[in-house]
Amino acid sequence: MHHSYKKAYSYKKAYSYKKAFFVALSEAIYAWDEEDMKTLVDLLKDKLGLGEDEIKTWRYFKRRYFVRRVRRICLPPSRLYWRVRAVFEMFGPKTDPETGKTLFNKRTWTCAKGVMKEILQGYYSDPPGLSLYQNELNESGGIKYDMELGIPLLVCKRDTNNVENSHKNLTGTFGSHRMGIEFADCLLAERRHRVNARASRKYRSGFPNTSTYDTWYIDALQNIVLRKHNILLYANHVNSSDFAPTDETFGFVGLASDELKENINSLTISDDLSLPSDLAFLSKSTGLQVAPIPWNTPQELKLFPKLLQEAQQRHGTKETAIINDLAFSILKHVDGKTVAISETSSLQPLIP
Repeated sequence: MHHSYKKAYSYKKAYSYKKAFFVALSEAIYAWDEEDMKTLVDLLKDKLGLGEDEIKTWRYFKRRYFVRRVRRICLPPSRLYWRVRAVFEMFGPKTDPETGKTLFNKRTWTCAKGVMKEILQGYYSDPPGLSLYQNELNESGGIKYDMELGIPLLVCKRDTNNVENSHKNLTGTFGSHRMGIEFADCLLAERRHRVNARASRKYRSGFPNTSTYDTWYIDALQNIVLRKHNILLYANHVNSSDFAPTDETFGFVGLASDELKENINSLTISDDLSLPSDLAFLSKSTGLQVAPIPWNTPQELKLFPKLLQEAQQRHGTKETAIINDLAFSILKHVDGKTVAISETSSLQPLIP
């Protein structure tokens, strides 16, 4: 569900219609796969002896049980819009008998309108032709089953929880320690490696659970066994050295356009210029002879208003054009050691 919309309800935990509203909204946003649902309902009746009313109660209070066994889809905008709108209009005016307040206040209606707008833009619908489900795997890489019903359990890759959890864990990676850019890059590389390893164990069928993140040892062991005994030790493990090289880069990457990058690398830099270790590492990572850093010297702070005024006069209120203009204009004032103030500007500085 949309984060701003969930936030609008965080202060109404005791509201009498909260549970019913969220179940109705979930039913509106997600449409159950009819074949999967029929199979599950038949099994619940035959193997667990549940009746229709009991199954409906389970769907209301034990939704996670159904989510792991029945696929769901987010419908196209033209259908999803009206389903969600009907829920908003039904529950929004509902009044809590204890507090006398309606479920939706002015702020909540604003959030609801934003959600409806995003639904029409297609942000909530599933991409056509893309399957977002796969079987849940056990520790050995095999398919995990519901032992009572005998059906495989499902994992949905639609939600963003895994990404958000990874972002949250960055706090644990760095903690309160102060560190340089190169050390931070090493820590991020190790975290990426471990996240990829855990994702492979969770989502790749048959991927070996070797209980170690030092996969280069597994690579070496597999190569030795293959060479000595002509046996592939881990059939679903691909040695990192077997991957074809790509143009992908990770960690610190350059954001400059090819033209700006070419202009920066064509500058004449003094031979005796000695870069600090962090700046040297950042320059190498971004493919620049000297990586740009924030404006902070007295010369730069005096020059910046002049260049900004010139760019604004050339491009008006076009922010992207102004930023690009500034990026190229500053290069004319670089002398290889520092930024030199140019006296050729036809404009008066904003700051005397």
